[in-house]
Amino acid sequence: MTLKTIDWLNKVKAVNVSWHYTWGSVFASGESANVEYVPMIWGQWFADSTLTNLQSLAKQGSIKNLLGFNEPDNAQQANMTVQQAITLWPKLMSLNVPLGSPAGVNALGTWMQSFMHKADSLHYRVDYVTVHLYVGTSADNFMSTIKQIHDLYGKPIWITEFAVADWNAKSLSQNQYSSTAVLQFMKTVLPRLDTVSYVQRYAWFPASTTDANLGTSGLFNGDGSLTALGSYYANHN
Repeated sequence: MTLKTIDWLNKVKAVNVSWHYTWGSVFASGESANVEYVPMIWGQWFADSTLTNLQSLAKQGSIKNLLGFNEPDNAQQANMTVQQAITLWPKLMSLNVPLGSPAGVNALGTWMQSFMHKADSLHYRVDYVTVHLYVGTSADNFMSTIKQIHDLYGKPIWITEFAVADWNAKSLSQNQYSSTAVLQFMKTVLPRLDTVSYVQRYAWFPASTTDANLGTSGLFNGDGSLTALGSYYANHN
């Protein structure tokens, strides 16, 4: 959840999470002590002062993890070559906190496989693989894909974005996945994720309820109140 809206903190509290991130590196203050904020180095254009500040926060114990680049295999996101990411990776390693891989559009794709291979050959540290996964309402398909990713890289997994998406829908009314179906998916998949030892964390993507592709996966109504899906997510233990 980004810090761009004035009610971000209320929303973080409303969904009763133990951790969150903002796709950014600015320390998110004001939340409960039992909610961990995890910074991200979004892309290649970051100042050395950003890392210096994060290093100070890490030494204080305010930061316990760091996330790598956001969708570098996507021209509309971080848009980086594997070599650019590899060249910058030692700077991220310098924080000396557990470090998540770049979060590719496709964790099984050629960009991610190439990055992980090069990082391994250079003995660069990647402590867990971060995953974005938007599928239909089949929990079996979702879980088998997560297992594929784990089997390929042999590392713990953080699912840093997931939801049910219909990427072909031109309007919310055309979205093939109903709110009821998405809720059933969540009720099925969250308990299964909780029992898999190599899945360390997950974070649902809180899309707007008016979004054509992801609207039925929304956690919040327009007034900031929880949807039925958001209420289940908040109360899931």
